[in-house]
Amino acid sequence: MSKTVQTVDLSNTAGLYYGPATVSSGRVLHISGQPGNMKNGYVPDDYESQIHLCLFNLRKLIIATGANIEHIAKLNVYIVNYDVSNRKHAKPSNRFFSRHRPAQTLGPVPKLAVPSWLIKIDAAIAFPQP
Repeated sequence: MSKTVQTVDLSNTAGLYYGPATVSSGRVLHISGQPGNMKNGYVPDDYESQIHLCLFNLRKLIIATGANIEHIAKLNVYIVNYDVSNRKHAKPSNRFFSRHRPAQTLGPVPKLAVPSWLIKIDAAIAFPQP
C-alpha cells in the first residue's frame, strides 16, 4: 500500500526535519491555526509549554477526524519573535513527527491574535483514498 503523503526531496534536503514538498492523494482537511492553550483557555507563559500544547491540540484534531500524523501534508508554523539561534520548537517537532516530514513554512511574526499566544500551527491533512 502506498503512503497517502509522500515527501519530495532535493539533493540537499533529505536530512532535514521537513520536506520541501509533499504529494498527497485523497480528500484534504484544512485545520485552522492551533495555539498552545489548554481546553479551558489557559495559556502558559512559557514558550516550551505552548509548543507542547500546540502540538497536542493539533494531534487531538487529527485523531478526531480519523487521520494520523503521517497524513499531515503541510504545516504553517507562526512563532512570535522567532530567534534562529534559539529554535525551541525543533526538538518537540522532531518527536511529534518521528520519521514523517511534511512540507513546512515557518513564519516569524511580531504578535498573534491573542497577546499571550507565542506559537500557532495550521495544517493540511490528506486522507487516504478508500
